[in-house]
Formats: sequence, C-alpha cells, structure tokens
Amino acid sequence: MQKSSLQFKNPKLVGVELRLNQEFKNIDDGPVDIKVGFDINVNKLPDSSEAIVELTVVVGTEDSTNPFYIKATEGAMFRWEKDVKDVDILLQQNAPAILLGYLRSVIAMLTAVSPYAAYNLPVIDFTKTK
Repeated sequence: MQKSSLQFKNPKLVGVELRLNQEFKNIDDGPVDIKVGFDINVNKLPDSSEAIVELTVVVGTEDSTNPFYIKATEGAMFRWEKDVKDVDILLQQNAPAILLGYLRSVIAMLTAVSPYAAYNLPVIDFTKTK
C-alpha cells in the first residue's frame, strides 16, 4: 500500500449552526428538495508545505421550504511532500473530500435527533468545482 503524498492531522469541527424551521409543512409527504452548498477555504502557510483547509457545508434553507438549516465547518492541517505537483488541486479537491466525511456524520447525527429523519449528505464531486 502506498501512502498518499497529501496527509492531514487534527481534524476538528470549527463551528455548527442548526435551526429547525417551525413553519415547514410537507403537505404531500413527498420528498423534499434540500439544497446543499459548500465553501472551501485554503490558507497555505508561508515557507512551508502545509495549509489549513476548512470546508463549510450549508444544508437546507432558512425559509419554510426546508425543515432545517445547518451550517457546519470542519478544518484540518494538511501537509504534502515537497516535490508534489498540483498541490493546489489536492487542496481544492482531495482535502475537502476528506473533510466531508467528518461533516457527514455530524449532520446525520444532528438531523437524527431532530423531529425529522436523519439527513445523509450526498457525495460531492469536488473535481467539478472551482
């Protein structure tokens, strides 16, 4: 097994906000289109092969069309070998994909203890983003 040239340590939940929408009514009891958005923040450390990467995921909306609104941020320190090419691609694609796994369980847990069913974040293809 070959170790990846991108490694990380100390992933942590930086912040989480949950708001239940008391006005939400799913009249037909059909599926609800829950919006998912995200933001990636990469802060490369000067003169180093390290960067702090944070992934913020927003699930739902703050209006009555969704049962809840969640904004959660997970961050970690990433490091790479000095001779690695395309570090920016690794930090914009691979790092958020790793952090998403941590947020997935947090969001599922938060929604599972709400009056609504647990919500499982979909897989996100970070190669299709800026």
